[in-house]
Amino acid sequence: MQLQELQSDLERRYDVNVPYSVDEFFCNDTDTILNCLGRHPTATEMLLIREDGDNLDLTLYIDKQTMSRFDETNRELSSINRHFSEYCAAVEGVSHFVYLTWNAGYNKAVKLLEMEIQAEVDKFVVTATHSLQQEDIRELLSRLFDNIRYRTDLSDEERVRYEQANLLASQYCNWLAESFELSAADTALRAELARFYRMNSRRKIAHIRKVMH
Repeated sequence: MQLQELQSDLERRYDVNVPYSVDEFFCNDTDTILNCLGRHPTATEMLLIREDGDNLDLTLYIDKQTMSRFDETNRELSSINRHFSEYCAAVEGVSHFVYLTWNAGYNKAVKLLEMEIQAEVDKFVVTATHSLQQEDIRELLSRLFDNIRYRTDLSDEERVRYEQANLLASQYCNWLAESFELSAADTALRAELARFYRMNSRRKIAHIRKVMH
């Protein structure tokens, strides 16, 4: 599987168009990231962002081992399961890239929590619509939102943000699983996901709380 393939998938699902290819912003060279950060990367996936006036400079870093295993993955569930963490890292990175660049095209500010919520939802959506059976859906929800570990180097603020994103995305994705046929051809699902994608963080959180009641 390729990163551009994930980008095209996300754009189709949410009816958005990004005039840039993620491949043009991808880097898996640790020394390059070291020069940018002044330290070695502690995560397998990072979207580096630098604002310079009206310009937005981006670099998507995914380490070489993760990319090697992701490259071996195809759309079959068995293949995704073999390299699940690497697959999720790639989806998360591409999700951040697409979401940020699409919003930037409309001069919309994006909060970090908002990006994390959307990335968690994207990981569920792009996997769940691959003709999964109901028992597979329940297992996927558990793997994404229950059986998780956070990096030990996270700051308190980062840990709180990731935990909040995980909880909110878990609630939303469980609702999606109960309310829709998780098929790429489900027009009602596509409409719901397109609306959610266009919400800012405040509206996303309010929407999740609304559908949970």
